[in-house]
Amino acid sequence: MSSPLYSITVSALRLDVAHLDVRSVCEAGCFTVSRLFAAHVLYEPFSVGAFRRPGVVWRPEPDGPLRRRFTAAELCDWAGSGVPGREESRLAFVRDVAYGPIHNVPVLRAPPDADGLHRTGIRFGDPRFRAAAKAFHAVLDPIYSQADRLPLSRMPGAVLRIQVDEPKWLSHLVVGMLWDSYAFDDEGAILY
Repeated sequence: MSSPLYSITVSALRLDVAHLDVRSVCEAGCFTVSRLFAAHVLYEPFSVGAFRRPGVVWRPEPDGPLRRRFTAAELCDWAGSGVPGREESRLAFVRDVAYGPIHNVPVLRAPPDADGLHRTGIRFGDPRFRAAAKAFHAVLDPIYSQADRLPLSRMPGAVLRIQVDEPKWLSHLVVGMLWDSYAFDDEGAILY
């Protein structure tokens, strides 16, 4: 049995932009920025199932063109081993990935861009990563230790903003839809 890294709720949609409320529900859930991470998250309502509220399944099941662009298996494989060069073009539909407001993360290291959004951070291979992660978790571990007693609103979170090149890639999403997320990307930048 595996545990989710995040709880994700669709908070807003505007043509080609989705705003997703991402709540990190365990220590392994970090704020990752990459096209692969965005694609994986957008695909998850097909692969893990979506809900109207906890315990109430979304009906009818989500469907849309994105389901035919990828498979859950290849997105998962790429997250662990990297996207093959010949497949990079399939991720180009994601035009922009950024985090907006950050919630309950007082030690976030990456400064925001001029528009207030976060698009870059420290990569896993960067020598600064270990020290940044240690400082991050020194503050957040007490929160995670109470995870079973805290509402999602108290968990570390952020608004993930994903812009795509065609609204059709977001056609399966509806405001209020939520799901458990298992997405990760070893190659992505981490906002510590």
